[in-house]
Amino acid sequence: MNWSVGAALLIVRFLSGLLISTAVCCAQFKLSEPTIDTEAESTATEKVSGPLEGRVETKASAADEADAVEASDLIDATQQRVRAARGAGSQVDRGVVRAADTTAEQSGGIHLLDSEEPRGLLTAGGAPRTREILLDATLRDVACVGPRCWCVGDRGVICRSADGGETWETSCLPFECRLTSVCFLTNRIGWVAGIESQPGRESGRAVLLATRDGGQTWRNIAEESRKDGASVDGVHRLPGIQQIQFFGLEEAIAVTLPDTARDNSTLFRSGDGGQSWTPILSDQGVPLWTGGWFSSLGQGVVVGTHQSLGTVVSGESVVLQEPRATLRSFRSAVIDGEGRGWVAGDGATLLQTADFGVSWAAPEQELPSGLADVLDVRCLAQRGDVMIASGDPGAMVLRTEDAGKSWQIVEADVRGQIHRIRALPDRGFLAIGSFGQIIKSDDDGLSWRVVRNAGYHCGILSLVTQLEQSPWALTSALTTDRGIRSVVLQPSVRLREPQDYAAGICQGERALSALTLLGVSDVAGDWMFPGLLETQHRSGSSLMEEWDRRTDGRASELVPLRLARSIRSYRPQIVVIERCHDVDAMAELLRSAVMRGIEMAGDVNEPRLSGFGLPVWQVQRVLSRAPSDLQSTVVFRDTDVLPVMGTTCGLVCDAAGEVLMSTQDVTREASAHRRTAGYELEMDLEERSAITNPLEGLESLLTEKVRRRRIARPRAELEELRQVLLRTRNEAGALQGHGAGLQATEAFVAELEDVGKTLPDALALRQLRELAELSQERNNPEGYLAVLQEIVRRFPDTEDAWRAAESLLLFYRIHWNIYI
Repeated sequence: MNWSVGAALLIVRFLSGLLISTAVCCAQFKLSEPTIDTEAESTATEKVSGPLEGRVETKASAADEADAVEASDLIDATQQRVRAARGAGSQVDRGVVRAADTTAEQSGGIHLLDSEEPRGLLTAGGAPRTREILLDATLRDVACVGPRCWCVGDRGVICRSADGGETWETSCLPFECRLTSVCFLTNRIGWVAGIESQPGRESGRAVLLATRDGGQTWRNIAEESRKDGASVDGVHRLPGIQQIQFFGLEEAIAVTLPDTARDNSTLFRSGDGGQSWTPILSDQGVPLWTGGWFSSLGQGVVVGTHQSLGTVVSGESVVLQEPRATLRSFRSAVIDGEGRGWVAGDGATLLQTADFGVSWAAPEQELPSGLADVLDVRCLAQRGDVMIASGDPGAMVLRTEDAGKSWQIVEADVRGQIHRIRALPDRGFLAIGSFGQIIKSDDDGLSWRVVRNAGYHCGILSLVTQLEQSPWALTSALTTDRGIRSVVLQPSVRLREPQDYAAGICQGERALSALTLLGVSDVAGDWMFPGLLETQHRSGSSLMEEWDRRTDGRASELVPLRLARSIRSYRPQIVVIERCHDVDAMAELLRSAVMRGIEMAGDVNEPRLSGFGLPVWQVQRVLSRAPSDLQSTVVFRDTDVLPVMGTTCGLVCDAAGEVLMSTQDVTREASAHRRTAGYELEMDLEERSAITNPLEGLESLLTEKVRRRRIARPRAELEELRQVLLRTRNEAGALQGHGAGLQATEAFVAELEDVGKTLPDALALRQLRELAELSQERNNPEGYLAVLQEIVRRFPDTEDAWRAAESLLLFYRIHWNIYI
């Protein structure tokens, strides 16, 4: 029998009316979201992934047509339920706290949480927001009004101080998000904004909340707009917000991630308190702004990726410098009431203005020689002629007290990056950054002291060649479960074509959100060494030639220097080199460069680091990801048990993988997370020849400065976990063997109902996904379709069901459009 005929008959035979209606309405709803226009939808119907691609050859039967009509009649009845489920972010056993929203709203606003409740066994979630994780979450922005200060950051963290930043109270929003901006007009009236990542939504969705009591309770403006759903310009339509600035109770400006539904716009204005937003037009195309400074709706300075620079004049953005073919970016801007100000960016880039940003010039005095090799400026603050700048590394604070006529570098005892600096009254400055650190100066930046999380640093620094393709089993085991603070660094980021700049920004944001969900403390990328093409990962000589071209022949010197800078800044005990696939030339280049970088990090006489105030640091151990055909003594598998989390590596990685998926990912691929990751020991300070555990022999170094405290699961829960996983392994083995040659017979479809029937939902769903992947690998389209139908039937409110339903719908549409 022709396989397409069999597939059609299978759908007719085993897809009930309810199942079809759920599949069709789920998929129709997803394809009709605001982020996908009508033209894109019609194009999508011409493509089917996996075993369906290019194989529809016969006419649909009358029974198919009748089922489709019946399904259409039921769409209206089920559409409201599906929309409500998706709007609530429904997941299978995700353990995400959502009910607090409704409860808080009924009592007069959203109340902050001290932490989340522990999750049940075998849930498919990331690292729960315990007190320890909230305490060291990276902070992104800070605002001050008199002695009252507020900080916001990753994992929905909000910190408050009532004594000028000396002591802090830490809480979080009752839902998962990344807060990027905070703005207060008075000590009681303020807003926080950020990004809520969603599977299938390229640029996430906006988070916007307001308070009228100094941050005790919050009103969720974005959620109100989402529930109303009437306005096409409502804040619920905005992508994730990177910066928010209110100028009163009504007028505001927002810098967002690229809005894929509105020509990649990134700059918006509101005149109704943030309820609705309209794009701020530009004189040249649609620039990708990432931040800026604004004095009103009609005046400001904007900065962006690839060194783009502009100004806002009379409600329109004017491009002063178009994006260039570089990964170097402008990061921050500040201007005072007299029009004097600065912009700053990567490679210690500083420009100065005296006319509110209309014209820019380099400062009168050049910066210290060699500073551009090691300092990337992320943030600025000024008071009169005093200007303070810092970034990566945060231990180096650049200062001028005469508007750029002279410079000095002040040492700060912080680890990682500084993400924001704000001026305080009476010669004070406050800075925030990695590991939840907060530092303060009382003397115009001449000296700094740590007031929160002093001495925190990472235990593991992972060097990845591609964030979106890296294995995460090691991270889930050592960071998510064992509490070792970790940082992910991508030493070479892909340089895209201009038409793909927006996609690159969105992909980077998804990767950051996914890794944060795993408990990673910070994520960084280096602009100096761009990777141009996927094929260059297979050619080390091509990479070095390109890097030499962009660094005037200094690549062999600068690659280890930049790695040494990160090592001294983050202070890891272990460095891990992750490869994205077996043939990864960049990973091989990093293996040799890391060894030189470690030497430089531990050399007190290294002038380019010690001379700028970065203290020496000694790495204890280096591991590198081994090719899949090599035997390793250090191995992580997705079936490994995480006893503190009460789940498995695979389920934790699944949660991060959901965030990383784009709108093009209608099905999972088996390579999305490598199921087994082995590692080789490259270097050990104690000269061990082999280890079985990356932490072996380092226990005495894993103090509270590098490791979060954990609460062990009760023994009874661990025994229950062991029994469930034993049943899971037995069933998985039976499925693998049984599915080797089995096509989509009636017996096969009947048995699908029993797959994972005695297991928690997260494990049952995972088994169905793996069965679908197995059908793809063995070119069994009928079985693949049957498994997709079972996913939709049993787990209708999950992202997996929506993706499965979309694949089924595309099959129906192509089947009928061609032959009817």
